[in-house]
Amino acid sequence: MHRSTQRAFTLVELLLGLAVTAMVAASLAALSQAAFYGSDQARDVQRAQSAAAIATIRIRTAVRECRAIGYVGAGGAALWRDDANRDGRINLSEVATLWQDDRELKYTTIELPRGTYDLQISETLFRHPLLIGVVDLHAHSKTVVWTERLNDLTLTPWPAGADAKGLNVRLTLDAGAATFVTETAAGLRGRGTDVFTEAP
Repeated sequence: MHRSTQRAFTLVELLLGLAVTAMVAASLAALSQAAFYGSDQARDVQRAQSAAAIATIRIRTAVRECRAIGYVGAGGAALWRDDANRDGRINLSEVATLWQDDRELKYTTIELPRGTYDLQISETLFRHPLLIGVVDLHAHSKTVVWTERLNDLTLTPWPAGADAKGLNVRLTLDAGAATFVTETAAGLRGRGTDVFTEAP
């Protein structure tokens, strides 16, 4: 009788092979999950970068096209958009506000129907934070959301003082597990209008 020299796997060898295969499969699963999470995080950052770029362009355009900058402070600013009725004074319907509400960057204006009385704004109100609420709560206010997922809006006038000619803007947006921060400066076209020191 001829005896076979082939040998079978032992139980220990089979268990060791299964353990190595399980470790390789777990490593591959963790690697694919990390790649998937990384692509989600990269997408969130890219979305935040795009939103910040659009918001900064809108802010720079709004400031460049306005005639004067009023209140600038915690989470908001008041802008005199234009002297629509050519009276040389700021009227409520000529004011726009740029402000943070919850996690949104908002731009609010007032669109009065024809024949509606328009309130003239004093220097005190134009430079007061209350103006943002007055414009927002007005019956004919129109608000446009310029960006969402906003963690913080910081506006600083330059030069500091009552006659600001521009704004330093810092936006912090939520980018998933991280935050994205962008800064820009926006200045008035020309020298602006010193509405409270010039003769009408």
